[in-house]
Parts: sequence; structure tokens; C-alpha cells
Amino acid sequence: MVKGRWKVGDFLEVGQKILDSLELASPFQWELAHRDLLVEKPWYNRKQIQLTIIAGLEDYDGIRGLVNSPGTDGTVVIAGTCLDSAKIHLDFRKPENDNGDYEPFRWSRYRPPVDFAFTVLSGYNHGSIISEIHEKNENQVSGLIRRALRQEDEHSFGEFIKELDTLRLANYKNSENPKPVFQQFIVRAVDDFGAAVTDFSLEFSLLKFERIIDHLVINDEKTFSENEERLSARLQSIIAAGFYTNRQDPSFRRFLVNLADLNALLDEAKELLGQDIAITVRIYIPDVEKGIRYEIGRLQNVLLYTSNKDRHDNDRPSFIFSNTTTLIEMKVDRYNHYVVIH
Repeated sequence: MVKGRWKVGDFLEVGQKILDSLELASPFQWELAHRDLLVEKPWYNRKQIQLTIIAGLEDYDGIRGLVNSPGTDGTVVIAGTCLDSAKIHLDFRKPENDNGDYEPFRWSRYRPPVDFAFTVLSGYNHGSIISEIHEKNENQVSGLIRRALRQEDEHSFGEFIKELDTLRLANYKNSENPKPVFQQFIVRAVDDFGAAVTDFSLEFSLLKFERIIDHLVINDEKTFSENEERLSARLQSIIAAGFYTNRQDPSFRRFLVNLADLNALLDEAKELLGQDIAITVRIYIPDVEKGIRYEIGRLQNVLLYTSNKDRHDNDRPSFIFSNTTTLIEMKVDRYNHYVVIH
């Protein structure tokens, strides 16, 4: 009643399509990232559009604090404000490699260049940043905005980028209530025709790297040790803490990962399991009905991350980047026993 419009023709209209587009893991944001960021030459760079992003680091106080959630400035996800984005494909379909063999899955990725200014400010939340813009007196927010608008060439903007990087790192450390850094993951599942897979689940594990066998999957002949079981349960809770399923299209999921908690767990795992450890994921997709099912045999214990340095020498993408949004698209074969098309 308060937020809706009081006007004949659109009485109590609240702009639902805009709200749907702003929802976590929305299909519109996925499409927009592909249009603006995940392209060969993004417009946002020091030679064309000089982009500066300023986010708050604090939560709301008082009654407004009821809407606070980890990893936000009270309103928006900090890792989502930064346009530093990557796209990773996990293709579980049945492609043939050059030798005529079937690979269990394929990795591919695209990561645009990081070429914009981004910082977070301690002592500010989403609302106070907006209010400071309107103040007549000089303040940190208006000062940064004026400086951003006065950058005249790519060299000066490059120096401004470095300065805001230094400011961001200092604010994370010097905040009165130090805040952890997060990474946001947007996961989408589709079949081999691009149709949405709306019902799937992901189970993460933390294991010894020596379990990895050919094609980067886990040797299922060995059972998990007690330490691996315990560490995997904690890993699952860390990753699932910021889990969200989009209401418009459940094939889109959001994970918000506290990197301080994750790195602390990885350090503990190295002490308990050895220096070489691995994070894997198991994907489960139930059958649609008796005659329609998904091929999930290749989706079991897929290697996502390893501390093994030799393994980092290849083209496999890294999964851990602070203050970024990582898009993950999973493609899986669907089999229909009612109709066969050749």
C-alpha cells in the first residue's frame, strides 16, 4: 500500500518486472552479463567507458537491520556490484575427442579483462552512500565521485584503479567490525537442447587429491575417510549458507561463499589430509518420468578445485576469486524413450 502507485490505470503497481529482474540469480541478469561483460571486447575499460564502482561495507542499524544479510551492504550483494565476472561451462554431454574416445565432461571458460575501479567503504551502508551524495559539504563519497569523473586519460584512470584497490583492501582490514570477502556463484542447468533443468541438487566434497584418477573424477572404489566426511559436511554448509533458488526459473541457483571460512577450511584440510587436496561436486537430477531421464553417470564427483600445483599448470579454470560473480552453466544429456529422432 505504501510503495505502490496511487494512480488510475496502474493502482498499487510496484514495477514487478523490475523487481523480478533484480531478484537473485534472475534470468535477466544472466542474459545481461552475456550481453555486457562476457563478450570479446567489453565496453568498460580505461580507453572507452571508465567505470567506477563504490559499495558500502556496513549493515543497516535499527529496524532496517532486519533486512541485513551476510555479504551485503544492507541492500545489494557486494560481490555482485563488482563487474568482475567469469563464465565457466561444465559440458557433461557425450562429445568425442580427437582420439574417438568419450570424455566424461569438458571445461571451457571466458574471463574478460579487469579494467575498472572498484572499492568498498567502511562506515557506509547502501543508504548512507546515497545520502552522502546529496550533502553540500565535502565527504568521502562525493570526493571519490568527482575524482572519478575528472579522469582525463587512460593513464590517470589506471592510477585511480590502483588507488581504489589499495583503499578497498585497507577498509576490509580496518573496519570496526571486520567483514569477510565473498564470492558469488550463479549456477544454471540445461539439457542438450538448451531447455531448462529445474530440478537438480549439488553435493560438494573435500578429499585427498590422490583420489583423482583419469578424466578428473574420483575413484569410487575407495570410501571416504572420517576426516573427509567431516570436512565435506563443513564445506557443504559453507557453500550452501547463501543458497537461493530463483522463483521465476528454478534452473537458476545462487551460492554466496564466505571466502574466509572456505580458506580456513582448506588450510585445516591440508593439515589433516596432506598438502594436496581437492574439492569435488556430485550432481543429481531426478528422472522427469518413466520414459524421460537425464544421463548423470558422468556427473559424479567432478573435480572443481585442487591445491595441487602441477594440476594448475593446465588450462583448467580456478574456482576461487574474491568479490566476483562466477557463472556456471551445466549441460547434460536428456533421453526420451517415447520419441527417437535421427
